[in-house]
Amino acid sequence: MASGDPNVKTQVEIERALAIATALCRPMVEIFNGIRARSIDWLICIPPGIAFNILVLTKSDVWIFQRLGLSNLLPPTHSISFMVYWTLGAGIGIYGWGIWQSLLHRRISQRLTEVFQTAGLKNAIGKLPGFIFDRPVDEATRRMRLSRANLPFSQFQGAKERLESALQVYIDEMTEHRERGTIDIVYASLAMPAQVKLTSIKEIGREKILVGETRARQIFLDLNQIPHLLIGGQSGGGKSTFLRQLITTLYLNNRDYQFYLIDLKGGLEFQLFDGLKRVTVIPQVSTALDYLVRVESYLNVRINLFKKAEVKDMEAYLAKPAVDRRNLERELQIGKKVSRIIVVIDEAAELFMAGDKAQASNAQKAKSLAVKIAAKGRAVGIHLVVATQRPDVRAVDGQIKANLSGALAFQMPNHASSMTILDNTRASQLPKIPGRAVWKSGLDTVELQTPFVTVEEATELLKGVTEEEVKDEA
Repeated sequence: MASGDPNVKTQVEIERALAIATALCRPMVEIFNGIRARSIDWLICIPPGIAFNILVLTKSDVWIFQRLGLSNLLPPTHSISFMVYWTLGAGIGIYGWGIWQSLLHRRISQRLTEVFQTAGLKNAIGKLPGFIFDRPVDEATRRMRLSRANLPFSQFQGAKERLESALQVYIDEMTEHRERGTIDIVYASLAMPAQVKLTSIKEIGREKILVGETRARQIFLDLNQIPHLLIGGQSGGGKSTFLRQLITTLYLNNRDYQFYLIDLKGGLEFQLFDGLKRVTVIPQVSTALDYLVRVESYLNVRINLFKKAEVKDMEAYLAKPAVDRRNLERELQIGKKVSRIIVVIDEAAELFMAGDKAQASNAQKAKSLAVKIAAKGRAVGIHLVVATQRPDVRAVDGQIKANLSGALAFQMPNHASSMTILDNTRASQLPKIPGRAVWKSGLDTVELQTPFVTVEEATELLKGVTEEEVKDEA
């Protein structure tokens, strides 16, 4: 067919138009993905738009167009074209970010071709894996999807170190989607800490715990903002270590907190805390229900107390003068000092599901009490931590999850278990590293490394505070 053939010219023009449309739309796709993953740096993106608005409001843009000899290109004020001009200008920083991301991903695609060739990732007819997309997962992690080119998954796994070296990234995981013929690679440019040690518990401050470290920052839980916590993870993943750190931190930094630790492994997990002045360890299902009833009674008493004190929450109550608080507590015949109460239920499935250890009626009552404590406890300073090794929708149902504002999931054996805790499958895709977990609070979902505190370290720390408590009593 001759090069002057109009059909050929038409085809070339169509391909060129499609290429231009793709180039223009690609930044918008990157912006959409960035908003969804909350990875856009707004401090960089917003100032250009603000500067443009200032130019328009002061009519400085008119002067700039005149100086450049482009006055005829400036749309008239109050016209539709001016609104388009203003909209594009206001979003110039965000669109610029999208363009930058598009260019980065184009470079990645080009580099991948070289990397695949170097790593020997080509099939029998010389075809290389294809680049499909590269999207942010959270603030520091991205997910790349490749077409596998009929290569076995083991070949990608074997090339992991060469891919990391060539791309200068850290690969967290590789997963195969055999039915789609694709490979997902989750990676980051910053290394995730393999272990997080608590250098000083006292520096964490009151009413807080360290949840862990992401690639970029430390994440803390503040009981005033996230009053209740749901924790899931299979044996050996780090759940018990995290609970040990949580209880130790709160006990040491808050000298008036009361703890009720329901340990349905016969008290083995929490025996470290048994005997401490402000801790009650409950090792059996039969007594656990009694203590939940007791906590419910505390909740009801405090609701009446706060109404009498005309305050809406624990913070406001503790801000009242000590004399006023004592008079109110004496008037309502509250024997104990009103302080925060931490209720930890380990192996919640044993308590909330009928079976060998719990009768159906008791299991349902225990779950109802837990739901009530979670729903109303925040305001009156009663905090609930529910942990389970066997996430099950019958035990951790929608009622409980709706009131537990923070969720921490260690490695899960399957998608269903991860969905039970997080409402997504990320915990089933975690690398097999003790202490590695996914933290979810509100719209934030990030991978992190949780703190590691040994039994010996916790014992030594608690020994010191126990000796001080004995001195105070003397």
